[in-house]
Amino acid sequence: RMSIDSAGRVTKPSQPSFSAYLASNYTTTASGWQKLLLNGTRWNTGSHYSTSNHRFTAPVAGVYHFTGGVNRYWLPAGTLFRAAFYVNGSKYVYGHVDYSYGTSDLKYLAASTIKLDANDYIEFWSYTNTTTNNGFSGGLDWNTFTGFLVG
Repeated sequence: RMSIDSAGRVTKPSQPSFSAYLASNYTTTASGWQKLLLNGTRWNTGSHYSTSNHRFTAPVAGVYHFTGGVNRYWLPAGTLFRAAFYVNGSKYVYGHVDYSYGTSDLKYLAASTIKLDANDYIEFWSYTNTTTNNGFSGGLDWNTFTGFLVG
């Protein structure tokens, strides 16, 4: 339902939205594209984000806005690093390419507004071309994926 208060402020408390995060660090020896395994939520209005398959499924057709933040730690110098949103299992939009200049953390932020049909799903993925020190930082603020129905 929609609510309008006496000052004219409109709220939609049942509007689908979510904020997901990675609960704890994990490392991998794989290179290439990997889905972020975001297994915690700050909120999940409508329960359309799944912490088991790490994806948001659109409950209705419409325009949605998504943001993603990925932090990979201890990447060796020269590591290629990027991120992308996948819709229904295929890359939809890439982020820019970055390279590690020394053994360090790299953080990338992405945003996109995407038209989805009901039951389409979206996931947040990250890419590196290294198998060395390939870790994801855990906690509420390092690896995140958020979204909401615009209309």
